[in-house]
Amino acid sequence: MFSTLISVILALLIPIIGVVIDVIFKGLPDIAITSLLYAFFNLFALLTSYQFMAEQEAKHQSQQLLRELEATQVLLSATTRRGERLRVARDIHDVLGHHLTALNLQLEVATHVEPEQVKEYVLRAKSIGGLLLADVRETVSEFRKEQDVDLHDALETLCSDIPN
Repeated sequence: MFSTLISVILALLIPIIGVVIDVIFKGLPDIAITSLLYAFFNLFALLTSYQFMAEQEAKHQSQQLLRELEATQVLLSATTRRGERLRVARDIHDVLGHHLTALNLQLEVATHVEPEQVKEYVLRAKSIGGLLLADVRETVSEFRKEQDVDLHDALETLCSDIPN
């Protein structure tokens, strides 16, 4: 409720006033030693309580930082997965484009060659189509293995242990 300076002054002054009142009404002879003992005990109690409050605040701050770190890790993981998906999507685009172009060329050539050579180009086109299908299946299976970040879980981690 008070600033540190005012609290220290009150911690030292109140016991001294109390001892002076005791001496006035009861006539105790050792006023200086008794006053100092009360004042130092009061000061010790005050400093101990300040230390306790500082430790509680430090604990609260470290818990908050830990929650923020955990939430950041969840979001970083999601960003990493998103980046990986983008990379895989680009790879798919490149591979599919290459295979589809080769397939289209084989079929185009097959339409312009002698009838006895058509089978050779159609077989090449079929092989390219099989490679294309295998690449698509592999990529789709990779996507199915990955899971998206659950925003609800990330927010729960961030907000856990927050009072009110």
